[in-house]
Amino acid sequence: MKLVSYLKDEHDQLAFFDNNLLYDADLVHPELPSSMAMFLNYWEEHYAIAYNVNEAIKDGRISKDSAISANGGELILKSGTYATTAKDLAVSAYNVGAGARGGTLTIDGATLNVGG
Repeated sequence: MKLVSYLKDEHDQLAFFDNNLLYDADLVHPELPSSMAMFLNYWEEHYAIAYNVNEAIKDGRISKDSAISANGGELILKSGTYATTAKDLAVSAYNVGAGARGGTLTIDGATLNVGG
């Protein structure tokens, strides 16, 4: 599971990242928060839902029509936040640093423009 936090309408937006597409977390499941900070603060409550949503995205049960493309877009990562989860249910979240400097960030072959 890969989660990114990007700037949408000048607000932090949590999204699932799969096959160069971004699925806004709060749009694909109403119990998920819209921000990475809220997701990480309430990790225990949100992880099972997020895991199931991620599986539904991978299996095609959630339509690609509900996603936006990460390729060639004008996406701006809020603080450069990127998170990934391991199969052992541990979460690893870190600041890639590019958000403060500006530039580009490549995740699984998709390039996101990072504002400075």
